[in-house]
Amino acid sequence: MLCGWKKKDWSTKRSRMNLDKVICYNLRKDQEGAVDAVKRFGSGDRRHLNQMKKVCVVVVLIISILLSACNQSIVSEQEMNTAQIETQNFDIAYEILNSALLTHTDESEIIPEFDLDEIRQYAQEAQGDLVIDTGEENSFPEKLIVEIEEFLYDACDYDLQKFNWEEVQHSVYFELIRKYGSESFEVEPEKLMWNQENPNCVGLFYVSTEAGEGYYVLAEKSGGSNGAITVRQVKLEDENEVTLDEFETQNYGYGSVICYEEEFYYIHLHYNYNLKNFDGVQLHRLNGDAAHENIMIRYLPMDYSWKNVFSAPVEEQDSVNSYLSSIREDITSDTYLENGGAEDISVYMGDEAEAGGQEKDNVPCHGIDFANIGVPVYLEKSNLIPSNTYMTWLLRAKFYLCDEQGEMTELEYLQLNESGLPSELTLVQLWFHEIDGKIYTFRLYHICDYNYVLQTVLIQGEELIPIRSDLILPQRTFVLTKGEIFHA
Repeated sequence: MLCGWKKKDWSTKRSRMNLDKVICYNLRKDQEGAVDAVKRFGSGDRRHLNQMKKVCVVVVLIISILLSACNQSIVSEQEMNTAQIETQNFDIAYEILNSALLTHTDESEIIPEFDLDEIRQYAQEAQGDLVIDTGEENSFPEKLIVEIEEFLYDACDYDLQKFNWEEVQHSVYFELIRKYGSESFEVEPEKLMWNQENPNCVGLFYVSTEAGEGYYVLAEKSGGSNGAITVRQVKLEDENEVTLDEFETQNYGYGSVICYEEEFYYIHLHYNYNLKNFDGVQLHRLNGDAAHENIMIRYLPMDYSWKNVFSAPVEEQDSVNSYLSSIREDITSDTYLENGGAEDISVYMGDEAEAGGQEKDNVPCHGIDFANIGVPVYLEKSNLIPSNTYMTWLLRAKFYLCDEQGEMTELEYLQLNESGLPSELTLVQLWFHEIDGKIYTFRLYHICDYNYVLQTVLIQGEELIPIRSDLILPQRTFVLTKGEIFHA
């Protein structure tokens, strides 16, 4: 049998089985007629009776052999027809499913009339009112913390995540640091003889103190692909470096030196490593113990609001909406969504977790008929948690069909995110659920910042029918962390 297949076309097999049954029925009738003749002979000659008995025995034996052969023919043809039909169904299913059925080619397929600026406006409204939090027993200037939180509230990720340097310099972050003298501390690295052969230097600043004992602040790549930065306070003695203090930061984050109320700080944007978006600001006080004298101010989701942006006029809409309402809290939890504090993120499982399973290279695969054609597809899902500066958190998936011998055949063109490279909308969760007798597919995408969209579709063979699309937008709060030391 083909692993769990339900629908088969048995019409050809049934017609052949009926013909065989007719032949066997006639043979049985001949056998019964011979026996009746013996009974009627009854009172005749004993010698003829014995001869007749011998003839009947021979006839019965012949008929029995024919019946046996007939039955074997039926079984053999049944098996042949079953194998042929299963092979045909497997080939048809492979042809239908081995395609980029689950891969979107345009953002408008997920969100009709996709407009990133409009989504950002929705997100700005969803985040809630500005509620300042300066923390308790805080040694950092309260007014500076307030200004940073106001900046984060106004900017979110939209004005921070820029790839064009000209745009970056006109962002609200640069407006903030320029206000506190960042440009006056900048030094061109190549102008210093002792630093010309330092290819890892990404930032160089000079701080002049009232005592006249100035020092340099160097931001240098730590090496490797994780983007970590080592920041050193250095003074020069006879063109030789003397390190005064040293600490590490998670990323460059457009780090700079600022001055506030006659104290000097190293400031940079904090990076969400999984999503590759800026979500906060970190300050280090340059007083000789900058590794411990620091504060992190992040603006993170505390809850989510859902906004429906597309809803097809189908009968099942109420049932789909009811199901989504039942999983909202679960799917937006730290377990399955990157909310700013995830060290690891689990793969969300729907009905496929309860369906029958197979193994491919000792990896469990869950089977479900998500195309609604009576053929279970076995899938292997995993999360990619990035370990470098260019890859983001995303979901990878491979799909297989199981043939009549139990062999798993991969649907190469159906696989998802094998390259691991992010896109405008990045798939982060995928699952399936049966509603009103049909299997629905749910695809959760990361858009930008901490904004997501969940698309519900119904797949029927080669046809993908959009049912609804819901934006999942964060309601945010400030999270302050003091004295946390980063180690690359």
